[in-house]
Amino acid sequence: MNGKKPREKLMKGPLVLYEQMRRKVLELIDERNLKPHDPVPSEGELADMFGVSRRTSKQALEMLAQEGVVYRMPRRGTFLADHPHAPGTDSRGGKVSSLKSAAIVVPMLDEYTGQVVSSAVRHALSRQMELTLRITGGSQEEEDAIMKDLAEARRTEGIIFFPGDRKTCGHEVLKLHLNRYPLVLVDRVFKEISMSAVCHNHVKAAYDMTSYLIGQNHHRIGFISEPITGVVSREERYQGFVQAMLEHRLPFTTDWLFDEVAAETGGDDIYRIRLDIFDKIEHFIKDNRLTALFCANDHVAVTVLNVATKLGIEVPGKLSITGFTDLPLASQVHVPLTTVRKCAADLGKHAVDLLLRRLENREGEPELVSLETEIVVRESVVKREE
Repeated sequence: MNGKKPREKLMKGPLVLYEQMRRKVLELIDERNLKPHDPVPSEGELADMFGVSRRTSKQALEMLAQEGVVYRMPRRGTFLADHPHAPGTDSRGGKVSSLKSAAIVVPMLDEYTGQVVSSAVRHALSRQMELTLRITGGSQEEEDAIMKDLAEARRTEGIIFFPGDRKTCGHEVLKLHLNRYPLVLVDRVFKEISMSAVCHNHVKAAYDMTSYLIGQNHHRIGFISEPITGVVSREERYQGFVQAMLEHRLPFTTDWLFDEVAAETGGDDIYRIRLDIFDKIEHFIKDNRLTALFCANDHVAVTVLNVATKLGIEVPGKLSITGFTDLPLASQVHVPLTTVRKCAADLGKHAVDLLLRRLENREGEPELVSLETEIVVRESVVKREE
């Protein structure tokens, strides 16, 4: 940072760094009373001022460019747009009245949500719609603030919302729904109220995967997950699992359910399992003499795989393991995972299409789009001898 002391060092927390930086840039624009086409501080200057990396400041400026607040010129810099908040203008003040403008709101950008966002942005442009990305950092307070801000912005005509692991509907989201604001949920539904949503068929996916394990002659199958209660997608996966066990007339007790896998909290967006959970998983596997485990997501499956490796349990020779989602890591671990593939690109594409339908018919009944999944067979499951 060239020896300069940061003006105000940004810290990791509930709000991701580039969203913090985005807000600081807006404050600087107001503080300096910048006029259209005035230069905005560069990536390097912002990095020095706030004690962050150039990558973080670049992400913030790119977000503002997408929103039409600034425009960027190669080798010349970043400049304040002409009438940046006016509806119907692009990042340089040019008329783009043919484009609809909406937003996509996510808790964080990880490998899965990133695919959803990329697909949605590309498909939106093909349908004559601009999508602005906003990130809540998983904070309910930030979610409410962002939703309120977007709904009041004249340029934003609708919102695609990825709630993450949110168990209940937030105040501002509920308010938007009751006011018939065009809003589409992605990958989640809320129990307490019916909203337009796009998600995969978790019940059928879990049923199919459990049936696959049974077809491989596994009869002592455990279900392992993060806390199930209140998160609809997890409840549906457990429902599909139990349904398959019962329909195949296999014994099943709640002793074969472990739903205590929990990640440490932190601002670095890295999924880390608490160390005490490893010991509990170890006892769960040993005490129940299980031959296979249905894991409610790929992160849980990788954790179980690591525990099995630590215990000297051969996978898949002694224990077969399946995941759910098919994140990139599923194919990269030392025993590539058999898993359920949820196509993230399909979520983004169908969310855009559903939002456009909501824009055309704001008074219509909520619509649920259910997407199919597929089983990806790799090396973590073996067929047991009769």
